[in-house]
Amino acid sequence: MVFEDISKLGYEMKTQQLDFEESKVIFAKLARWHAASMFLVDTHPEIKKLNKGVYNLFEESNEFLQMWQNNIQTLSTIVTEMPGLEQYSERIRNIKLKIFERASAIYTYDASSLVHVLNHGDCHFKNMMFKRTEGKLDDIMLLDFQLSVWGTPAIDLIYAMYNTVSIPTREAHRDELISFYHEQLVECLHKFGYLRRVPTLHDLHTEILKCGHLEFLLAATFVPFMCVEMSEIMEMPAEGEGFEMDFSDTEKMIEEFKKCYRTPVYVDFLYKNLPRFAHKGLIDLE
Repeated sequence: MVFEDISKLGYEMKTQQLDFEESKVIFAKLARWHAASMFLVDTHPEIKKLNKGVYNLFEESNEFLQMWQNNIQTLSTIVTEMPGLEQYSERIRNIKLKIFERASAIYTYDASSLVHVLNHGDCHFKNMMFKRTEGKLDDIMLLDFQLSVWGTPAIDLIYAMYNTVSIPTREAHRDELISFYHEQLVECLHKFGYLRRVPTLHDLHTEILKCGHLEFLLAATFVPFMCVEMSEIMEMPAEGEGFEMDFSDTEKMIEEFKKCYRTPVYVDFLYKNLPRFAHKGLIDLE
């Protein structure tokens, strides 16, 4: 395995989620990656063997699963403090176990999906590097493809929408980004000479809705930590030293995490989005 230090080429990490123009670059790159996988899969069927993703890691109980379940439990408690949202508390608490089973199912290959692509699988803004010239964006490089998974493109589209795109950008441009992604996907497939049926925009929205529980899961477990600098809620190591979270002290960890759930940015996010999740049936599972 060979690594290249692309920081020497002017690439840098970003400390905040992406604005609209940056998000368009990422959604275009995802479209090209997905289109390439659709075109190549017939001649390289081994791509389909990548049929398990990040949420399949939670099929068996482990400390990370317990941490995320605790976070959902925390959210169910926090919303009781928010007038108008307290009605959702019990439903959130009831879903904290089943939603991980649902996430595992979403990340497992499903032949009935309308579209199949090789997903990046961890399209988080921390897995990207940005190159700028005099402040102008030149390129964004996607990194860390070790969790790639063959399945519905809704996996990458939803994951990126919450872990890459900033809250204001997502609220203002969500459908526009999905439409832009579709335009790029179709354009690439035509350039490649793809002969199978080309997915429609409606196909993509159908897949996103079908996988919608992933939206609530990410909103409940990842978004709170996008709303605050971790140094504001817990002691961070000195520069150059590794960071290790102590899972043994559960109560302390939960108390620290509660600070994320109470930030004004996240509270505003909940008021705007929790009713939407509820009205779409995304906080309920049989």
